[in-house]
Amino acid sequence: MLFFFILAFNCFKKPSWETNLTIPLISRTFTVSSLIDTSFFNINNDSTIDFYLTGKLDTIFPIDSIRISDRIDSSFTALSDFVIRNLSTDTIGLDASDITSLVLPDTTILMTIPAFTQQIERNCYLRDIGSIFLTAGLVRVTITNNTRLIFDSAHCSLDGINIIEIPFIDSISKTEYSFALENIHLDSIMTFNIMLACHGSGEDSIPISRLDSLSFIITMDSLRIQSGNFRSIPPRMVQTVKTRIYSLPVNYQLRINDLKITTGQIQLAINNQFPFSCSASINITEFAYDTSLVLPEFQSTNFMLDLAGRLYNNPSSELTPITINYALEFLLDSTFIAITPDNYYKLNYEITNIQIDSIAATFIDTLRQTFASDPIAINLPDFLSQVQTVNALAMFEVCNALSFPMLLNLNMQTKNAQGDSAVLDTVFHILPGTPTNPVLSNLVVSFNNLININPNQAIVRATLASFGEGWLNRESFTTATYTIMSPLQVILRADTIYFDPTQVHIAENIRDLIINNIDTATFYAHLQNHIPARLSGQFIMENQTHDSVNININIPSGLVNNLGYVTSPVDTNLAIILSPQQTRIFADSIINVSVVIYLPDTDTITITGRDYLKIVNSYAVIQTLLPPK
Repeated sequence: MLFFFILAFNCFKKPSWETNLTIPLISRTFTVSSLIDTSFFNINNDSTIDFYLTGKLDTIFPIDSIRISDRIDSSFTALSDFVIRNLSTDTIGLDASDITSLVLPDTTILMTIPAFTQQIERNCYLRDIGSIFLTAGLVRVTITNNTRLIFDSAHCSLDGINIIEIPFIDSISKTEYSFALENIHLDSIMTFNIMLACHGSGEDSIPISRLDSLSFIITMDSLRIQSGNFRSIPPRMVQTVKTRIYSLPVNYQLRINDLKITTGQIQLAINNQFPFSCSASINITEFAYDTSLVLPEFQSTNFMLDLAGRLYNNPSSELTPITINYALEFLLDSTFIAITPDNYYKLNYEITNIQIDSIAATFIDTLRQTFASDPIAINLPDFLSQVQTVNALAMFEVCNALSFPMLLNLNMQTKNAQGDSAVLDTVFHILPGTPTNPVLSNLVVSFNNLININPNQAIVRATLASFGEGWLNRESFTTATYTIMSPLQVILRADTIYFDPTQVHIAENIRDLIINNIDTATFYAHLQNHIPARLSGQFIMENQTHDSVNININIPSGLVNNLGYVTSPVDTNLAIILSPQQTRIFADSIINVSVVIYLPDTDTITITGRDYLKIVNSYAVIQTLLPPK
């Protein structure tokens, strides 16, 4: 059969003066179906029947399927959640005379001290508390002994409640003891009772003066309040610090590492049902957001965090949280204010309208997406029911612009008119890619069992399984094409194939420039060979007076795998310098450009429906002697 080209030419307008002129010639793609003809190819006895089917699976943009749902939640803060810290009373100091009941001078003397027991009672004051009922708390007593006396024991009680039993107090020492409180009532004035026992100095004399002392510092700490009256307690002494961790509601089993958000907001409302103002400090960890505000009494305060353009940075290695930390502090004045268990704070949290721009994540569970073609009708001639294919192939090419690795599970099924069916199921790995550098992964499998039942219908299914760690944005995609064929095994016989000439028109002003000012010219051509055979031939340019220029070409074979078919084309680039005499071929108004291909003798080769020979482009670049004006 004859090969023919599509005419490619430019109708030049009158050009400006240029040093280089480019004259386009021809470009054309020849599919293998146009090359195969019984007058040129001998099909062996063991040749298989060419069966060819191709298609494309849907392109998917996974980020469109990832949803972060709206979420509404709340957190309740009761009075018992607040803690009073480091509430100190007065220091209770006892001089040596108080301790021993001896009359002592202010100056130090040496004397023996007899054994004694002593009970001392003092008032201590909680000046900013009228009265409180505690569910829990802690009393710390710091004892400083600035005497030479050693106490065998000390017993301390507060408002009749035994708080500390101390077995030993050394001379010139400082010790601290603590005692837990539960469900007790405290007033602003409390009675502190101390029972001391000392074996004295025995027969030894010890230095002592009235100014020697034993002191007790009482500190109330970590007090949990059920009710009470307060005033003027400094900020940060009455506070609660709470953390609420919400799971970001993603529709897939993903642990998000980083997230850039296009639109969305977090709305917070804090309802203060206390009879005084409160200071609130709020931190949302994953969005690096901090704010402080004052909450008026018996009011609800609302504010919104706009998430557009914000980054979500997840510090957790297991969860996808939104962590809200907030600290609430009483702001009290000099007036006593009563509070009860009916007083509270309530935090309402709402996240809405999240749209994702980009995401880096780890799949906790494998994400599977399944695609299926509609049933494909197969119409084969009746005589093929007696033919058994030798090597029927299915080729899948997946283009992955996701940085996640994936597995592609391919399932192909054929059915015939008698109700018989055949199935092929296989899995292969898909390498990760990016939107700017997508990665192609190829799979070739034999499907003889599918075609040898003489099918009349085929269905192709694909399941993409994403796993591991990666990232994607709005440009990330994955798609796949499939080709099903049984290759045609042939022997090529040496022959020559002539292509019809293509006319190229040369504008008059360019012809004049070529005739009068020509310097040199170069012929360029770019060819691609996706045929499993080395080819040769000629480009022939001929004018109307039958002057011609012949350019020889050699075209390497396409890259062939161990199954004998071409897996990728081989490019050939030509750059041939033409003599001034050859260049004058372009001085004619019309030149005919044709191509001749010489087919070689070959052993058996495998040709598929995807094979082709392509002249990507060809052109001449002519250099003139005139510089640009």
